Amino acid sequence: NARWYTTRLPEFMRESENWSANALAIDLAVFERALTDAYDAADAPAQSIETLAEFSPRDWPRLGFTFHPSLRLIEVAAGVLDAYAAATADEQDEEAARADEEDEGALEDRPSDASESETIAIWRADLDPAYRQLDPDEHLALFEAMAGQSFGDICQLVAFQNESQSATERLARFLVTWFSEGLVIGVAEAK
Repeated sequence: NARWYTTRLPEFMRESENWSANALAIDLAVFERALTDAYDAADAPAQSIETLAEFSPRDWPRLGFTFHPSLRLIEVAAGVLDAYAAATADEQDEEAARADEEDEGALEDRPSDASESETIAIWRADLDPAYRQLDPDEHLALFEAMAGQSFGDICQLVAFQNESQSATERLARFLVTWFSEGLVIGVAEAK
């Protein structure tokens, strides 16, 4: 079954003498597996942002969110999204193809302890896997929201991380994005 082709690939690569030092290639396999898992996740109807209108603004600090079962957050080596985009491009011009040949060794030379990373959100939108890179504040907010933290608690965490901007305003923009992408399937007072 083609569904299972990525299931053990990252672990195999980590254990393989030929691949174990290649963090970027391993993380590409992790990313591909997450896309497959998102595609196969259970269905759940997304909520619209109008759902928030059911709650009084004074109750918002206590609101918690439930997310689509397909949503995953993964941290991978920096460059994974670029490498994935290059590998899956439908057409490459001749110059890009030559650059790829020159950079072919770059995947092999990437150390497994690369200090730079990127966090990616992966989910299923309609019938297709979707993904995007998260900035550190949104990663923190989404991670905590998925863990059941309330809107107010998340605002405090984001404010602590980023003093230059209103955490509430920033988190409100995150919420608009999460609703518009179909990530939120439930809203209730957090316990």
